Amino acid sequence: MSKWFFNYRQSYIKKRMEEVGAISPRELCKVFDIGKATATRDISHFKQAVAVQYDVTHKMYVTPLFYKLKAMQEHIEDSLNTTKEKE
Repeated sequence: MSKWFFNYRQSYIKKRMEEVGAISPRELCKVFDIGKATATRDISHFKQAVAVQYDVTHKMYVTPLFYKLKAMQEHIEDSLNTTKEKE
């Protein structure tokens, strides 16, 4: 395994976690044309230094921020639905 490619994938994972708050091994496989085992190993290496959890429902690794944003989105959708029902 080339250290440069490994570091490049680690940079990509970090960027996606900061921007989106989630990443899946499938995404790494598509972007870097690597196998699922390599993608999972890269994410496992990344999560040793960062608080990341595996979300079984979405089949991806997520940060606590992802859950917070998901809860906020659901709250907004509930508020909008309540407003529509009152009309």
